[in-house]
Amino acid sequence: MAAVANGGSTTAVAKGSSEGPSTVIIGAGIIGSATAYYLAGSGNTRPESIHLVEASPELFASASGKAGGFCVSDWFETATASLGSLSFRLHKELADRHDGFTNWGYSRSTATSFVEGRQLHTTSDDWLAEGGSRAQQAGEHFISDADGAPAWLTRGRGSRSEIIGDEGGVAQVLSQSLLRLSTSAGVKLHHPAKPTKIDTDEAGNITSVQIQTPDGATQSIPCTRLLITAGAWTPSVFTTLFPSSKLRLGIQPLAGYSLVVKSPRWTRELESKGCHAIFTSMQGGISPEIFSRVGEEIYVAGLNDAQLPLPELATDAKVDAASIAELRRISEKF
Repeated sequence: MAAVANGGSTTAVAKGSSEGPSTVIIGAGIIGSATAYYLAGSGNTRPESIHLVEASPELFASASGKAGGFCVSDWFETATASLGSLSFRLHKELADRHDGFTNWGYSRSTATSFVEGRQLHTTSDDWLAEGGSRAQQAGEHFISDADGAPAWLTRGRGSRSEIIGDEGGVAQVLSQSLLRLSTSAGVKLHHPAKPTKIDTDEAGNITSVQIQTPDGATQSIPCTRLLITAGAWTPSVFTTLFPSSKLRLGIQPLAGYSLVVKSPRWTRELESKGCHAIFTSMQGGISPEIFSRVGEEIYVAGLNDAQLPLPELATDAKVDAASIAELRRISEKF
């Protein structure tokens, strides 16, 4: 999620200077890195005037590094459909240009709905937090009644699977590559560094962002454009930088657990034929999501808890042994 400093009574206004704009992006995950990359290549912003600030001592320690990397072209509500389609196309173009399959694990993928017994439906809009299956979001895109399950998936009695999504409209991508491309172009990475305050001129225009490193050292970064892309931490970053603002950003965390496993039935030879995204619908409990990925990995997730508190840093998150044991049990079952 992203928050932009803009005009109005709630935030300071960011305007250009005689030296041109200087952009500070807080959060170096997939959104921040992608923004820096495309801004650096836009032709109207000097790459060295773009600053990425990341507070976590480990890069990609939250969703941008721990999620499955699942991309679709058309599983979106009307309000975000055009953005979803654009995002999918840009990821594909980027992978085609830089051999993304070899360099960062980009792969076309087959999305499959795997149903154990009767299909589950949730009545709440918060279906993910309630353990519902993401396959329900693509219900109108079912294109095949054929069994689309991969060889590595164990299918129990009474279960069924169907290919979902338009052909060519599903892929998987890992995000570290965009940060490497950005810094190679000249974008400056400040890591680890925590934003502490903004400075403004007499007219209320942002002039700089103050950051602090773990050893207590501070630095002032010139800033005429500010973008906050800190995911679940975006509201707290915004409050820190704009303590007098009454604006409350509608961004809420949904923490979850994931596990990466290996299977002798998922090999490097099979990867060249495409990966898989399995969305299960179970009769009781959670509905796990299981993705085979480049690198002979199988990613298992879907055990979410909306009540888990947000740690100060992504690396402060605690691993719950019982939850990991549950994901391991699910992995062995499937």
